[in-house]
Amino acid sequence: MSNLLAEPVTEKEHDGGNVTCMNSRLFYSWAYSSMQGKRKTQEDAHCVTMNFGDHDHHLMMVCDGHGGSLAAKKVREIMEQHLLEQTFDIHGTKKELHKSYANNLFNSFLEVDKKLAEVEEFKSGKDFSGTTVNLAMICEEQIVCANAGDTRCVVSKDQKAIDLSQDHKPSHSEERERIIRAGGHVTNGRVNGLHGVARSLGDFGYKEGCLDDVNKQLVTCKPDVLVYPSEISTDEFVLICCDGVWDVLTSQEAVTFIHECLIVKKIPDLQTCLDMLLDHCLDKGSNDNMTAAIIALPGFCRVHNYFKKPSSACNIS
Repeated sequence: MSNLLAEPVTEKEHDGGNVTCMNSRLFYSWAYSSMQGKRKTQEDAHCVTMNFGDHDHHLMMVCDGHGGSLAAKKVREIMEQHLLEQTFDIHGTKKELHKSYANNLFNSFLEVDKKLAEVEEFKSGKDFSGTTVNLAMICEEQIVCANAGDTRCVVSKDQKAIDLSQDHKPSHSEERERIIRAGGHVTNGRVNGLHGVARSLGDFGYKEGCLDDVNKQLVTCKPDVLVYPSEISTDEFVLICCDGVWDVLTSQEAVTFIHECLIVKKIPDLQTCLDMLLDHCLDKGSNDNMTAAIIALPGFCRVHNYFKKPSSACNIS
């Protein structure tokens, strides 16, 4: 029986706004949009938290669930709280700061997966869902991206797309080799012929007996972490979308679409741009849940003056 609806659910959970940093007074604009689409259930979760913690950090995360919605929802909750409890070395050199962020985000994926395994529904074997996770921590001079799965993070630089993450598909050579070393196989582009992503949180049926060794997990929670030195004069915005978007658009097509909405169509806010992006993907044939989140960086906001007067800091999830 098909898991697709005859008619898509196009109502969107969405929001957006503007914020000034507490310390640097830099101005950012943000938005998210999420749509169930043609799937019978909505299994995505997301988080956009401006002025995250005690410093001028901004957190953006998209979780694309599968096999149910519980893993995505729980990871969103657990990850945000876990990161709030971390200590980042903000007083060292730039190299030390980058290392602090990279280490914290890498370890956070591993620790959050263990915490997820202790949730009653997973511990008792009542729920077998999993979720991809793509998380970006945005600071004044750097963007740190941590990713497990095929949700993708892209930065727009001079209207050109730069991928900050790579999709973890089982058919990719590095993923295939890792899966084989862990005792599995890849058939028809799927782990053991069944699972469509090579890395995720949850999916504990693929991690039995090896929660403490991510290299032995058939579907591993181990993230790739990339530290991107941001340039305020040329970097425009950071965009994270689940694979419902990337199934039908390239990174460059998505970036170009946002710029055209703002510049050509004179759309006054990012939320409307993302709503239009999801509708565009639906028209192009996407059959999946779709979630997109965006943070526009200070130079882009200032030069183009697209966005309205800053509002207070906010946490949206």
